[in-house]
Amino acid sequence: MRKLLLVLSLVVAWGLVVAGTAFLDAFLLEPNWLSVTRVTVVHPLLGPALNNLTIVQISDLHARTGNEFMMRSVEREIARLNPDVIFITGDMVSRRLALRAFRDFARRLRPGIWIYAIPGDDDDALINDSWRDEEWRASGTALLVNEIVPVVWPRTGGRRLWLVASGPDFDWAGARAKIPEGEPVIVIAHKPFMVKGAVLGGADFVLAGDTHGGQVGLTALSRLSTYGRRGPYIAGLYRVKNTLLYVNRGIGWKARPMRFFCRPELTVFRFAAAGVMAQPKVLPGDE
Repeated sequence: MRKLLLVLSLVVAWGLVVAGTAFLDAFLLEPNWLSVTRVTVVHPLLGPALNNLTIVQISDLHARTGNEFMMRSVEREIARLNPDVIFITGDMVSRRLALRAFRDFARRLRPGIWIYAIPGDDDDALINDSWRDEEWRASGTALLVNEIVPVVWPRTGGRRLWLVASGPDFDWAGARAKIPEGEPVIVIAHKPFMVKGAVLGGADFVLAGDTHGGQVGLTALSRLSTYGRRGPYIAGLYRVKNTLLYVNRGIGWKARPMRFFCRPELTVFRFAAAGVMAQPKVLPGDE
């Protein structure tokens, strides 16, 4: 009997240690432990156009009082990476009062060329009355809403690239008529499911966020998170027909300040015309 009680006590103690460690990891360590994911994209159109540039994606910062530590971490990492272009794929702020703090944050990032951003769900509710505010440009950010922008960036050999900012009601049929056949197209969107329209529009690459990577990176537990139930495209690189999609795990949080096996992410993209790249995930029906 004493041996049985001893074994039970050890099992309970071990369970408490595991639970406590998991709690500390999920609510204290991982939410404040920024990761950098490097992705090489091999593509016959994007490679020649972007071969000499470093592009960084930031998503779901959810700027608010209390996450200044992560914002500083992002600033330090951006300074180290020294990117040419930064794409921000939505949910920049979670409180209207944080809008000025976000603009100050964007101003300090200082990419070589520019920052391009699209609003997310939270941003629609908080900043849609100031999309054309001159303070956005002063912060070095082009805030785009359902727009098609041709760009010719330095060190691209004069090659033109089409940048599309796609919201839920974006007119992909009209976009396809405006973009010449055979020219590279990058889409920034907040929600990953917008890749379906981008495929119809002939886009080459879509960058999205919104899911927070599920906030739980273990498949067996991910469906317990509301973020893990936001659709089939949760995190990482996918191929949908002939269009590549990258879903960033995001920086901040909205509903719960936790992450488990799903660290906040900055994504660094390099493009090449030829070479080896990681195999994108292809879901049933996307072949």
